[in-house]
Amino acid sequence: MDTMPRSAGHSFLASGSGKNHMRFQASSWGARSCVVAWFILAALTVLIYLPGLPGYWAFDDYGSILGNSTLTFRRLDWPHLAALLFSGPGLLHRPLSMLSFFFDSYWFGLDPAAFKLTNIVIHLLAGLSLWLMARQLLRLYARRDPRLAPNAINGLSLAATALWLVHPLNLTAVLYVVQRETALSAVFTAL
Repeated sequence: MDTMPRSAGHSFLASGSGKNHMRFQASSWGARSCVVAWFILAALTVLIYLPGLPGYWAFDDYGSILGNSTLTFRRLDWPHLAALLFSGPGLLHRPLSMLSFFFDSYWFGLDPAAFKLTNIVIHLLAGLSLWLMARQLLRLYARRDPRLAPNAINGLSLAATALWLVHPLNLTAVLYVVQRETALSAVFTAL
């Protein structure tokens, strides 16, 4: 039985079959609220990572970026593109990462802050992908269990995304430049 009037908020669980369910109240999460909340979360994420921008290159950045002569090409024709795509370390060569490193180098030089800023943008894209995926998964779950209200879907998916975006574990994937591969894999996994 719902004890709060509908105008005061909506519950995370819709009314069940007369049984008492634990209920969590939240204000209505419309599309506009979700977008505003997303931009606030993105701004918070940027603010958290901004202090790391002025840092230096670290560890594998030297070999994979600074020591990679293909990143300093000033043009991108087919021979240079082939050399660039297969210049990464290991058997996989990480062509997408190498291409993104090339564009950072081409547009901004070898300034580590620019590379890190690109990593922050990629991290935000991964967060956006995660948010959309979580919303879709919860919507599919709500088909099976209709007690999960639409506002809960939006709130829970945004909360999960917030936890992931600002979690300290992601610090190295964002501010350690060569770990862009990790952030890119997160984007494509969530897509």
